[in-house]
Amino acid sequence: MDEQRMRAALEAYRQYKDTKEPEQAEPAGQCVRVNLLGELPGYKVEPTAYPLRLSDGSVDELRACGCLQRYSHTQTGMVLHDWARVLKPGGVLKVSVPDFGHAAQAFLDQAPGVDVQSEVMGRQWDELDFHRSIWSDGTLEEALKGSGLIDVKPWLPGVVDDAAAPGRLNLQGTKPHLVATQQADAETEPDAVFEPVVVGGRVSPAGGFERVREQLAAAGVEKAQPQVDLTPWRERCRSIKAIMTAPRLGFLDNIFCIYQGLVPLGIDVYKNHGVFWGQCLTKLFETVLRDAEYILTLDYDTVFRCADIMELIRLMDAHPEADAIVPMEVKRENMTGLFTVLEDPADPASLPRANITLGELQPELLRVASAHFGCTLFRAAALRKMERPWFLPQPDPQGRWEAGHVDEDIWFWKQLAKTGGRCYLATRMAVGHMQLMVTWPNKLLNGVLHQHISRWEQDGKPHDAWAGVAINQEEKKAA
Repeated sequence: MDEQRMRAALEAYRQYKDTKEPEQAEPAGQCVRVNLLGELPGYKVEPTAYPLRLSDGSVDELRACGCLQRYSHTQTGMVLHDWARVLKPGGVLKVSVPDFGHAAQAFLDQAPGVDVQSEVMGRQWDELDFHRSIWSDGTLEEALKGSGLIDVKPWLPGVVDDAAAPGRLNLQGTKPHLVATQQADAETEPDAVFEPVVVGGRVSPAGGFERVREQLAAAGVEKAQPQVDLTPWRERCRSIKAIMTAPRLGFLDNIFCIYQGLVPLGIDVYKNHGVFWGQCLTKLFETVLRDAEYILTLDYDTVFRCADIMELIRLMDAHPEADAIVPMEVKRENMTGLFTVLEDPADPASLPRANITLGELQPELLRVASAHFGCTLFRAAALRKMERPWFLPQPDPQGRWEAGHVDEDIWFWKQLAKTGGRCYLATRMAVGHMQLMVTWPNKLLNGVLHQHISRWEQDGKPHDAWAGVAINQEEKKAA
């Protein structure tokens, strides 16, 4: 959906919310469970799936079976955000949709008894019974997380209904106790300046939150102050510290990630800068190691959300065998993952593998030998066992930095493995890797071309970039 249509849809929804009749409030303390479009024992029926005629934060459990696929793939994000809107903090959204992979396999296998047409396109008994989006386990999980939900996992239907039918994807997500902040206004002044509160290399949420919020407002970035349930999150995060090395001049986007993702959780951030990355990171680890339970490392060119940090904490709490957990992150130029999987994960001397299968990404954690430090959660107890130096680059046997050398980050992961430390990839979440891009006008001046900086340095200007108006030989002579 383009921006104009999206704005029109949002405006129509705002007008609807302003004119709808107020809801009767449920008795205090009562568990409110709602099922969309159908009767279900123990559930209140909501006859309209979108937009919901329910108040914000009013529902403990919302069940949506066979609904989401009826909306256009350009609209499902808005539908899920509306469903998440009505959940109370800690409330659960349960979604069931047809599994496109199941239908596709049945079609290829010519499986008897499977109505592939109806599974993919809908039964089409009336104008509403059409499917306008298709879903896999991965796309549904991503969409639920994109609506701000956490702890996304399968759920089992307790009654016989559409969710219990063969070939169904049943995933649920939980609304965090943190209410998501508003997005920055798209028309923010381009030259607005944001200066974080930094004292002695430490960004202090406790002492600087109000000033940070004031600076954001002064810069034209209007954001609602996050509302935090102090019991489950701020108290939990007291023993978690974040550290990052940063250039003296760099991206501001990461600072806004810290404001949106760490400040509401009460996680203090410690920074250091300098050209000796390993030394800086070692000093930061040593600064917080004594008092920390978990340590979160950040790169200045990684972007993340508060829900990502919550998910890392949840995973670390749920998996005592893990000493480090990293989200999926890839190189700037291609789909090469910033992690290494060995042929034998239990043997640090085994060879790294060139690729992994999708089947290996089904569990929520995958054992890896090395990874990035962009948004990585460490168990402090494992770091205390490691031998120093933690970061030590090693040249190849000829004293050169060619094949066979060891980078300082790889040295770190080898040191962790020596003491029995284990690193895992969080297979169901990803963080972004920022980069600079070059934008060129195309040959027809009706669009633009985007090019990686590294590709421009290697190849120069794209072949399809604008190079002036072509002039034939006769026109040249006349000129």
